[in-house]
Amino acid sequence: MFNGADIAVHPRYRRIPPDALEEPGEPPVFPQRSNVGAPARVGAAAAGSSGGRISRMLLPIPVLVAVSSNRGAAYDLVLLAHVLSALVAFGTVAVSGLSARSLLGRGATSASIRRYYRPGVNWAGRVLFVVPVLGVVLIVMSRGAWSFADGWVGLGLVLWAVAASAAELVLWPAERRLQQAVTGDEFDPGTHRGLCLRVVGVSAGLLVVFVVATVVMVAKP
Repeated sequence: MFNGADIAVHPRYRRIPPDALEEPGEPPVFPQRSNVGAPARVGAAAAGSSGGRISRMLLPIPVLVAVSSNRGAAYDLVLLAHVLSALVAFGTVAVSGLSARSLLGRGATSASIRRYYRPGVNWAGRVLFVVPVLGVVLIVMSRGAWSFADGWVGLGLVLWAVAASAAELVLWPAERRLQQAVTGDEFDPGTHRGLCLRVVGVSAGLLVVFVVATVVMVAKP
């Protein structure tokens, strides 16, 4: 007669405690391998590494937000003056080009044109020379955040030197000659056409320099 007690049980299965045996109708319970925690450890490591990457990605955001507050109100005022001086300087350059274009198209009969070309120095345009001075002050006040060794600082100074040279050597001398022609009632669209086009062209080129300089100052490559 078949007796279940006569069946030899393999030693591996003798180590399974009785409470580990499955109940009827439940799936069998097998011993867990020792490397079950490996995926969890890998996941934790991956989460840690991704968290590190995320934290490094998010780091510039609070830093950029706190830049001005960490340097005080004086830095903010100088920065505002720096930006406003650049806007005023290049705004006057744009007005020079528009005025020369209008002078070429309508002549010197307009009251606004004659008022613009009245005798005097274009002092508003000379605000251009204040821009780098305030920029140097900002670098000194940045507490080591920026330095003259930074590439974007050198590039900004080169762009300013190009703009200042073109304005002082080409744009403003041509504008003074137009000023003399308008105030002396000697302006002739045919005779002074080249002079007007020179002012318009240099003004457009300087505005391109201004846009490039703005991108450089913001992006800081």
